[in-house]
Amino acid sequence: MEAIDEFNKQLEKNLRKDIDEFNNNPEYEKLRELYKQHFSDIEVLIARADQRIALEDISKLNPDLTKAVWDNFYILKEINKAISNRQFFLKDLK
Repeated sequence: MEAIDEFNKQLEKNLRKDIDEFNNNPEYEKLRELYKQHFSDIEVLIARADQRIALEDISKLNPDLTKAVWDNFYILKEINKAISNRQFFLKDLK
């Protein structure tokens, strides 16, 4: 049981690190704006599919950012997972 608790703590730590990276790295500024402008749409897309499949639809919300969405697949998948698990909200976006 202790190993499972440690594993879950590490997952949570990694998620917090990814959220912090997404919120604070200037490289993600345009993607943060995309998420801010379309947060409720993105929530619906994630609910209808899974975090990875939703990225295809998210990339279509702003065709100018399609490449950026796919270039940042991993971190956006993690952000989408946090949104899906109710661990990341519009108010959390900087």
